[in-house]
Amino acid sequence: EKVGGEQEGISTAGKVLIGVTVMVIIAILGAVFVFFFVEFEDEDDFESTTENQPVQEEDPYAWAKQRTVVEEQNVVAQQTQTNQPVVQADAHPGWRWDETIQQWVPDPSTMPKQ
Repeated sequence: EKVGGEQEGISTAGKVLIGVTVMVIIAILGAVFVFFFVEFEDEDDFESTTENQPVQEEDPYAWAKQRTVVEEQNVVAQQTQTNQPVVQADAHPGWRWDETIQQWVPDPSTMPKQ
């Protein structure tokens, strides 16, 4: 004790003030946590939208399936072109394009008979 009856250290009013300050800081940190990390949903709104509308799931691979369908159509178109008979080109008289070997070959219908 000091002379005059005063005690050394923090008074009771100072301790109360520090306690209140610590509680306010904890409350502010808790409010910040709730604001950033807790999400509230309105259950009435959620139920009404799910009951009235049928759930339609979105296919994340729809773009690839569409591309596959287009490629298959292209393959079918190429196959129908390949199955056609060999055609003589006007730019190459006496020759015709052979699809099997992918080359120009002499056209036997234009060859002179021996």
